[in-house]
Amino acid sequence: MFLSLADIRRCSLRDRRWSGRRRAQPRSVCWQCAQRNASTRRQGVAREDLYRVLGATRDSSPAEIRRAFLEQSQRWHPDRNPGDERASERFEAVKTAYQVLRDATLRAAYDEAGFAGLDAVISVESRHERMKDALKEVQQLERDNASTEELAFWGLDGSNLALLEGAEPVVPSDGGASSAVDQPTDARPRSVAEAIANLNHPDEGYRYYAVWWLSRFRVREAADALVAVLRHSTDRTALGGYPLRRRAALALGNLGALEALTFLQEALGNDEDWHLRHRAAEAIAKILMQQPSYMPNSQLTEALLSRLETFQSEAHNETESVTLPPGFDLSALDEAKRARLLEIFAKRRADEARARRSTQTPTLGVDLQSAMMQEPYEWLLKALGYVAGRMRSDPAVWARYEDRFVSAMRPLTKHPVPLVQYAAHKAMYQATGKVEHLHALHGALEFGAEHHFSQRVLVRDLGELGQLESASAIANCAMVENSFKVFAIRQIIQRCNLQLTHSALDPLFHLLDDLL
Repeated sequence: MFLSLADIRRCSLRDRRWSGRRRAQPRSVCWQCAQRNASTRRQGVAREDLYRVLGATRDSSPAEIRRAFLEQSQRWHPDRNPGDERASERFEAVKTAYQVLRDATLRAAYDEAGFAGLDAVISVESRHERMKDALKEVQQLERDNASTEELAFWGLDGSNLALLEGAEPVVPSDGGASSAVDQPTDARPRSVAEAIANLNHPDEGYRYYAVWWLSRFRVREAADALVAVLRHSTDRTALGGYPLRRRAALALGNLGALEALTFLQEALGNDEDWHLRHRAAEAIAKILMQQPSYMPNSQLTEALLSRLETFQSEAHNETESVTLPPGFDLSALDEAKRARLLEIFAKRRADEARARRSTQTPTLGVDLQSAMMQEPYEWLLKALGYVAGRMRSDPAVWARYEDRFVSAMRPLTKHPVPLVQYAAHKAMYQATGKVEHLHALHGALEFGAEHHFSQRVLVRDLGELGQLESASAIANCAMVENSFKVFAIRQIIQRCNLQLTHSALDPLFHLLDDLL
């Protein structure tokens, strides 16, 4: 039996903390840790399909699952295969697979999300068991007149012991009656149906957790229920926003739900909640990214363009105040002097931006109170980039929209927020194919050119564009972790439409070898 470092550290710390007091049977506690650790390891390491291990299918009934288990266990039982280590390993694998597939909850999690869903359920149940063990020991401490300091060591106090146990509420001291709790004591759904039902739960914590759970495991059949939340949720913040609608919009984007595009367009026009507009634009962009064969209709294109064109009308009046320091009026100067002063002001702004980067402060635009920040430009631009790239495949349609797309996106390549600026370059490259925009993204990956937060986003965006020449710029970006670079270069290889044996991909594989 193996102990993880966390198990050893936890148990040894507990022994040292309670030295001189009543011991908590450290040997048995460590044995429990070992059992729990070994069980989790058995569930997580064996990544072979559990149905294949048993010789069953996903449509098999519980009776068929049991019959397959009996056949396989008899075949690989150690008594029938004395001294055969492989048979012993297969027998353990068969037992593990059956333990999962015989349990309706674990089987549902495995069917929906594979081992990721199974590990999540096991992790939650393991945490619940640890809390129950902690509860028993703390209750023993209470019987031994444990001090407040001892309870604080566990992160507990006497008032929440009943909550950990999931027991009935404590009867008030005046003798008042208290009814038993009929519902589960945690918000974790036991099935997809329960998660969808929890979207309408009276407890807002259940509602928020259900939206996260459905998004995390990408439960596709929950799209209609999430659309209902997006349209009708009445949860409000103190400032009047719609927090649950925002989370529903993000969940729909993660699901890639095409049927939600119409309702996300409606949310994009919501003037009450600035954050909801941003989440709706982000969800639209993610849906278009996940559905490469979908050709956006004219309604979606108009909705995105009209929102982006708001920049032209509202921010145009602010251009002079954004460009010039307060108190400067250059209209009376001749063109040469005006150009020289504008150059000086531009250099000053560049120096200020460089100083912010040197202090590791990203320019995210949160301090800009202007029309420039009233729209979700970054995600609008990314969505329009996907639309433009697909429209170009139909020259007749693209001819009607090209000028409008370019005139709406080009000014944003000078936006003061880097993420918006580079989203505009990416969209312009998708719309026009001009390499100057691709080179602008490459230049931003040079050391110190941008904050590392922005460079991570750029690495991801370049991977999505799938251009072979971007691979070296990505690999040479010193401020981004190698894991981001590997993922981006892998995306380039997948999107460049070349066979893996093509000689043009050899440099990319060498870059991957160096990064790994």
